[in-house]
Amino acid sequence: MNDKPRKGIPPRAGFVRIVRKSVPALILLTALAVVVLIAVVLKKRSEDKPAGGRPPVNVETIVIRPEPLVSDMFEIVGKVEADRVVDVSAEVAGRVERIVRPEGRDVRAGDPIIRLNTDILRAEFDLAKAQSQFDVREYKRISDLHEKGAATANEADQARTKAAISKAAFDIAKARLERATIVAPIDGTLDKVVPEVGTYLKSGDIVAKIVDSDPAKVVVDVPERDVPFLKIGREEKIVIKGMEQESITGIITYISKLIDHGSNTTRAEISADNRAGLLRDGQIVNVHLLRRELHNAILIPLEKMISMEDGKKVAYVVEDGKAVRREVEMDLSVLIDGRVRIIAGLAEGDRLIVNGLRFVSPGRKVREKRPNVPSSQPSSQPVGADKPSGKE
Repeated sequence: MNDKPRKGIPPRAGFVRIVRKSVPALILLTALAVVVLIAVVLKKRSEDKPAGGRPPVNVETIVIRPEPLVSDMFEIVGKVEADRVVDVSAEVAGRVERIVRPEGRDVRAGDPIIRLNTDILRAEFDLAKAQSQFDVREYKRISDLHEKGAATANEADQARTKAAISKAAFDIAKARLERATIVAPIDGTLDKVVPEVGTYLKSGDIVAKIVDSDPAKVVVDVPERDVPFLKIGREEKIVIKGMEQESITGIITYISKLIDHGSNTTRAEISADNRAGLLRDGQIVNVHLLRRELHNAILIPLEKMISMEDGKKVAYVVEDGKAVRREVEMDLSVLIDGRVRIIAGLAEGDRLIVNGLRFVSPGRKVREKRPNVPSSQPSSQPVGADKPSGKE
């Protein structure tokens, strides 16, 4: 046997020729394998897919329950003003002899605040008193003489006039002496005492400031759209910043008839009992005002409403295991804890879809599961299975 290769055909070239002839067969086998694999996968999916078409979507729902009574409130910033602020002035000139009550003390009307030196005023008082007493006796003497015919009527008139003038001078001296003690004209807190002992005061000089902050007055600028809801005499809640756990009840005592055209607001005043002294002049507080009370109101989370291209708002409910789209009408003026009032489109007992909305379309089958609904939303009642049945 001759093992030598044939002349003219290299061994490597023969191998390449064999591979080239095998390529079409390999491609055909690979294509057949891919087709078989695709068929198996599609068969498997068709076996897993339920007979009714697309699988149901997992959703969370709440049962709509109207709330029997809802207080529609709004919060606004208010500023505390004292009921009265009075500047106390000296009514007579004199040197300050004593500060009777220091700053910060509560005073009643008539309580002494400052005493002035009365040496000169006392002397003037004594002089006017003596002169008045003498003139009164002189008038009585001449009047008796006139009755006896020993004095003329003109002399009696002159004596009577002199006695009256002396009496007036005495009253002035008495009043000046009394006013040397400067007293509080109103009840309140002695906010400031201006002079020091030894200061000489002229008539009209301001010596103290008294603040009457009980009751306190809280002033609010109410947006014009909310003014019609306010009522004089109605109680409102005042919350002090930093003391949110405590609140004070006040009563609306004044609603202005004028509108501030710059801010489109109206001034209103709320009077509050301030015997505890919690409210101070100039303090900033939060005021909770009542618009109205709503009965059997349906409140739905605003974020669960869907905006359509035409501007309409819709929601999805579950009926017979399918998602149904409802057009809803909302009252956006009532927004409480992120929930909006529904006027039309939803009714008591409807099962509103609140989660899984992005996978929902009209008529799509759904599978309900229990939502995690905060207890602060009494109108939201969960329905469905206790545990989710699968992924969305």
